[in-house]
Amino acid sequence: IMYLQGDKIKTGIQLSYQQYSPFKNPDFAGGFGYAGSYYDIKNNKNGWQGEFISFGGKYSIRYYTSDSHNGLYFSGSLKLTFGSEKLKYLYGDTKTKYFFGPTAEEIIGMSVAKRVFFEAGLFQIKHFGSELMPDDIGFSLGFYFRLF
Repeated sequence: IMYLQGDKIKTGIQLSYQQYSPFKNPDFAGGFGYAGSYYDIKNNKNGWQGEFISFGGKYSIRYYTSDSHNGLYFSGSLKLTFGSEKLKYLYGDTKTKYFFGPTAEEIIGMSVAKRVFFEAGLFQIKHFGSELMPDDIGFSLGFYFRLF
């Protein structure tokens, strides 16, 4: 679970599921997963305001600073997002637009007993075809836990 805030994202929630596997070098792990996001948007530049829901695939790589994988780690991820948005104009017409694009995240995290993780980081979004949120940069705060 992650909380996001940016220039256009006033409040955002991201739920994700990720499966990590160790690399040959035990300090690194990487894996694929899925992420769904809900954003409350206020785009002052274009005059749009609304809600934005997206879903996409995510790949992350993590570097642990200790052999036990407890403590500080650094992570980066790339998410490919796709979806549609419905824009309603003041005079009543509506327009549906489809979009896709990448989201990059850089994260500093702390693992506790290999089960609970706290993270803080930055994100950059670029959505091709979106008028509501074509791009954004901001910060994220989150936590998650390991099931197995």
